[in-house]
Amino acid sequence: MISFKAGMNNEKIAIIALVVIIAGALSLFLVSSLGGDILDNLFSDTDTPSEGDNVIEAGDCADVHYIGRYASNNTVFDASYADVDEKTGGSPLKIFVTTNKTLPSPTGYSNYTSSYIDGLLSRLIGKEEGETYSLEIPPSEAYGENKLDVGDRFYSSSFALNTIDTELSLNQTLEVTELTDSNLSLKWVDLDDYGQFTMPQIVLNDLVAQTQEDMIIIPPPHFIWENASEIIDYDDETVTIKTTPTKTENLYDSFEQVQFGFGQNDVFSIFPDATNATYNETTITLTSDPDIGSEYEYSYSYFGQEIVMIYTVKNTTEDTIGLEIETQGQVQNQTVQRSLSFDRTYEFPRTYKNIPSDYQEALIGADLEKQGYSIHELAGETLIFEVSIENVYKTSN
Repeated sequence: MISFKAGMNNEKIAIIALVVIIAGALSLFLVSSLGGDILDNLFSDTDTPSEGDNVIEAGDCADVHYIGRYASNNTVFDASYADVDEKTGGSPLKIFVTTNKTLPSPTGYSNYTSSYIDGLLSRLIGKEEGETYSLEIPPSEAYGENKLDVGDRFYSSSFALNTIDTELSLNQTLEVTELTDSNLSLKWVDLDDYGQFTMPQIVLNDLVAQTQEDMIIIPPPHFIWENASEIIDYDDETVTIKTTPTKTENLYDSFEQVQFGFGQNDVFSIFPDATNATYNETTITLTSDPDIGSEYEYSYSYFGQEIVMIYTVKNTTEDTIGLEIETQGQVQNQTVQRSLSFDRTYEFPRTYKNIPSDYQEALIGADLEKQGYSIHELAGETLIFEVSIENVYKTSN
């Protein structure tokens, strides 16, 4: 069955992050009906309903059966009925009728949603319980006027990510090189127009890979310096990027930890008053020299809860720094490298191959919508929906 729900916006993303991307993509296909106690809302306080109680207004909820057809040939592409010809069986859609999709569902109606195409929601307003209507919805109010195709170009910052500040993620111009029912391949283009930019912390690589190392790439920490990287060369497969540090002291105002590999110990700590950088034509080196006993606070938000971590320097050697980490009454120890060296140049992948259809909406759905494209199979189609208004619940009152 083709659901005529609108595409959900993605939430982009952290290293801790790949999981968030994948979970966000999968959630597009795991929307289920949640139970809701609506009995209190089915009945009025009076025996006689007031005038208009059976007419849908913005903010109401409704049970709606539908049959969807292509306007071009009247062919049925989807329906809520089990038997379309007899209009029997199946389950009606549970719709929260609003043109403001940021609003939550009314109390007691958590299984009613507004995540349907705009043309349906707006056309249900004014419709009456017990009646059947034919609604014609143009592509602009359904799944978009332009279906994405090979050769199309669009902007996206979903593939080269900065997890400290998402606004610094690399906004790439991408061209569709391959598009099938199951996969999408993209190529980074217009490479002469980028100027200075901030290198990403993680880069998506192969979302169907079996290991984390193949799914994402962790470049060297060039991202420490904002707008300090530039493209110096490229070919059909790779883009060579060079970074010139813009400062060598006080690299961050706060304590930060840099992940430079996938191992538990592949972490370098940047101390706001004790980490310096040096560089030559080929190499950048970070070196930390914090005082023993120094304390640094690091905080982040986790599902709405503010987590505060206190890092205390316990010992140092020529190569390592020993840290004690206290958070929520628990103490653990960590050893980090005292220095880290990496190349000033980095070969960045130019292509993103075989992006599964399961992930495409979460990764680029919102970007495509803003730029007039859609990956939905019904994009570019004018649609006819025959809708039967089964029940109207006056949750707008």
